[in-house]
Amino acid sequence: MNELIAWYWLLDIDFGDAPAWVAIGVTFLFSLAAFVVSLKGLKWQRMSAEATVRAANATEKAAAFEQILGEERREMADPGQPAKELTRSGVRWQIENVINSRYALRNVGSVVATGVTVDESQVLAPARLLPKDAAVRPDEAVEFLIFGTFQHPMPTELWVTWDGQEQPIAVPFRRGTFIDHAARL
Repeated sequence: MNELIAWYWLLDIDFGDAPAWVAIGVTFLFSLAAFVVSLKGLKWQRMSAEATVRAANATEKAAAFEQILGEERREMADPGQPAKELTRSGVRWQIENVINSRYALRNVGSVVATGVTVDESQVLAPARLLPKDAAVRPDEAVEFLIFGTFQHPMPTELWVTWDGQEQPIAVPFRRGTFIDHAARL
């Protein structure tokens, strides 16, 4: 207790200066309120971004289904033509290294792939932004991050599913995809 009293006398603070202490308290409360509001704003911004991505994916799905429906209608209108098989076989995948640990899953096929999802349980390395229910047009890509470590090395392939392909398909990392960027410097 004596140490506390000695510490109090060493502070050399004039507790009689009430306006200064009120100003410090009000400033602290305003900064705390600003911090709470900024955290709420960050949460709302993240929710808005996720909703925008969901809306864009839904629009891509609707466009792809409309395209398939249009092809079916044309085939039904012209019965002399042989029926064309409308499958998702026009979807083909390729993994490209963008830079360092950033990769792109590119649709090199001729059909829009909707509901594109990478099986996260097959990826042991730390990964972020893996595609989940994404829509990828032909020649477009969705980017993600994978960080290889000593304990969890880079995977040799990703297991991908999409609408019309419920069984996962292995998409290998191409040779030369793993680039040692430090060796270039």
